Amino acid sequence: MQETLSRRTLVTGGLATAAVQRALAQAGAPGDPPRIGLIGIGNRSGAHLRAYRELGNVEVVALS
Repeated sequence: MQETLSRRTLVTGGLATAAVQRALAQAGAPGDPPRIGLIGIGNRSGAHLRAYRELGNVEVVALS
């Protein structure tokens, strides 16, 4: 079965990737995890939080 990629999924994945890359670039000490803040805690927020938790080396510090 072939899955289709929606525009929303593509944009969300791209934004999450960009946020992590920017956080890594701005991180303090090399061993410090990147700190992430999420804007919008609607239906998809649970999936986003689980994804960051699975990454392991990311700290979610704010929700809006």
